[in-house]
Amino acid sequence: MLVIYPLNNLTFKSNTIGDSVFAQNAIALACLSTTESIITNVPDDHDTDLLIKSLIRIGFCILRESDKILINPLAKDIPNEKFSINFENAGYAMRIFIAIAQSQNVNGIIESEFPLSKRNIERTVIPLRELGCEIICSERGTSPVRIFPNSNYNTDVIIDLPIPNFYLKSSLIIASSYSGLNTEIIEPYPSRSITEYFFDCNLDFNKSYHINVKPNVYNGFNAELPSDTLICDCLTILGLLSNKNNIELYNRSCLFKETTFLNYIPKINARFGLIHNNCNINYLKSETLIPVYSNISGKLVLNCDDVKNLGSSIVLLSTLIGAGGGEIIVKGAIDMRQQTCDRILAIVNNYEMLGIETEEFEDGFRVKNIGSLKGGCELNCYNDLYITLSQIILCSLADSHCTLINLNDDYRVKTLIDILQIKE
Repeated sequence: MLVIYPLNNLTFKSNTIGDSVFAQNAIALACLSTTESIITNVPDDHDTDLLIKSLIRIGFCILRESDKILINPLAKDIPNEKFSINFENAGYAMRIFIAIAQSQNVNGIIESEFPLSKRNIERTVIPLRELGCEIICSERGTSPVRIFPNSNYNTDVIIDLPIPNFYLKSSLIIASSYSGLNTEIIEPYPSRSITEYFFDCNLDFNKSYHINVKPNVYNGFNAELPSDTLICDCLTILGLLSNKNNIELYNRSCLFKETTFLNYIPKINARFGLIHNNCNINYLKSETLIPVYSNISGKLVLNCDDVKNLGSSIVLLSTLIGAGGGEIIVKGAIDMRQQTCDRILAIVNNYEMLGIETEEFEDGFRVKNIGSLKGGCELNCYNDLYITLSQIILCSLADSHCTLINLNDDYRVKTLIDILQIKE
């Protein structure tokens, strides 16, 4: 349980802790490099730590000191005995590990816990077999996953994915880089793009969304990870909703072809400033973002294509509009009911408690601001990361204190609580 009082005069001029997805991709790249790498601004994240410990288990030399990790890919001792590793619920870290481990001539079992243990991993395993990997999963298509020693890889391959999938695409890019194969990955439309820029892929988003992965030799690097995008987006919302706040966000990740709620802000009469910077990991870019107070208004209607582009950022966009003014209508978002919680139901229930006008559809919702947020209520976060962050923002802007229950325990929740100086 967390009690939040109205927030006044927030000042924030810095970069926040790094993004865990960036951290895990940087670790994978560093393990493939020919010389030592140093990565800083690494989050104190359980999933990232699981990946590090698992890579050490199969022979990689990785040292961590606070927010800095040092990786020496040449100081490697591949174990002879069979290993067993439990990735708990770290789904992305598990897939990265599978992609790396399959090329290291190791023998082991990878397990997970509920709910990850119920999710289909066969969609990752089958394309990896096309690369020549010796990997099998359970008869149900779930973990445990068994990896067998293998030094024989197929010739160059083309992998046509039936659906866009960020986890799958990332594992294939990493596995292709480690195996030394020329691989072409085709998606119906592009899923989230991060791994492509770490591993220097050739992208073609204009025709049939091809990703060409070519074998590369990487030199070690010294890199500070870009700030966690989700925390930056939450602080951006606070900056846009109050002219009393003085917020500048340094080193925010800036990814080509990425669509976030920032792309939709001009449609609701909000403004922000961007200063683009260089980042020292391949083609990654960073930026300084300065929110500008605006009179948020108007109606924003999101269709199926918008939903595909925005993904979980829909929760943040509805937070900005619900607190700041205007109206948002979302249709074609049935997948929102199948996340950590039913996010449509969570938004409708909590926003009504705060005095925001709502309407629930089978595949979406409507949110309309009709005045200030009334506060004085108890809100359920349903253990969902995006719902938890959304409710922290809304409660900090309410007329009186609110109580949150069932908060998600992700490191980004703790980071936002610390930044806002909320006492638990």
